[in-house]
Amino acid sequence: MGKMENDQEEFSSRAVEPSHHIQNTQESIRLSLPDGRVDTQVKGSMLLGYVKTIRANKQMDWGQYLRPSDWEIIQGSVLASTWYPFEFFCRLGIAIFKEVAHYDLNRVREFGRRNIQEILQIYKNIVVPGNPQQSLLNLAEHQEMLMQGNPSMKAISLSPQSVRYRIHASLDPVERPLLEAFCYQMAGGAEVTAERAGGQEVTSRVLPAGDSFELEVSWKSEDWISL
Repeated sequence: MGKMENDQEEFSSRAVEPSHHIQNTQESIRLSLPDGRVDTQVKGSMLLGYVKTIRANKQMDWGQYLRPSDWEIIQGSVLASTWYPFEFFCRLGIAIFKEVAHYDLNRVREFGRRNIQEILQIYKNIVVPGNPQQSLLNLAEHQEMLMQGNPSMKAISLSPQSVRYRIHASLDPVERPLLEAFCYQMAGGAEVTAERAGGQEVTSRVLPAGDSFELEVSWKSEDWISL
């Protein structure tokens, strides 16, 4: 595996066993939206880390995953405020998951920790100093906005020192590993968000939940640690 330049350094090597079957990404990733549309879009701010990773690993054979139209975007200027096709986002994600992360979900988590840095720089109101819980709720709200609710990320339970989300995407069942990888990316991003808000000893875990996944983020407050 080639070394990644600048912010997108090589992922850490801690292993988590993922599902390995993801269909050929040159084929259309099937979406099933409530109103029948297949034109879900993603804000460019969600793509910046992906595009940097592709650009930094030019030696890899991306052609088996990406289309000529994808390269027009990658080689151009990706703007944080512009909408891009959801299927483009999926093809980038699968390509990086296979070729850079080598199916290692903890490498994806580390990518998420780096990727969120730029997002938090753009959307400064996500982090509420001294309030990890509200910061994590803000993160979910922004996630819904940036991806038009697909995948959806809903808080389903709260406690003074934890938040649990349900993450669901309208994908063909064969693409479930892509959703699982996305959850690990979000786990890394949520950890950093909680840390930026003052959470200590932040941990996260991803759990299967039917056709969805649940992401639980926990932390300790400074007051609790000092007791």
